[in-house]
Amino acid sequence: MRLPSGVGGNDNVVLPMGILNDTGSNLQTVFDIDLVLLGYNPQTYQGNMGQLYIQTAVGVVARQCILVEMQLRNLDGTPASDWFVENGVITPFGPTQTRLSGSGLRSSLYFATAPGNQILYVAQKKNGIVTQLPAV
Repeated sequence: MRLPSGVGGNDNVVLPMGILNDTGSNLQTVFDIDLVLLGYNPQTYQGNMGQLYIQTAVGVVARQCILVEMQLRNLDGTPASDWFVENGVITPFGPTQTRLSGSGLRSSLYFATAPGNQILYVAQKKNGIVTQLPAV
């Protein structure tokens, strides 16, 4: 994750993290601690999108919406996707909090699973998924 330089972030400050690909989520979770590590300044960052009311499993909550950029990486650290813009919601960090993906992830990549296989296959192109799936 990074804050895009076009709206006041720094493309060279990148925060690696694990994210759950949640098909029920359309907003990227951005923890308040992430913003500290990314050098976020709410007075100068122009990627602030105002307050948003979102439906969660425990009810409706108000959250600040913010633009971030994401890039999926392979286990060895090499890029598995280009950078893409994601709408994020600033969420207080807590030990039971889960970082959920936004819809930008699913708009940028193809995902697949195979019967009896616990591996999630990811590719930038549809034919990339087909070549990865095991023959059944």
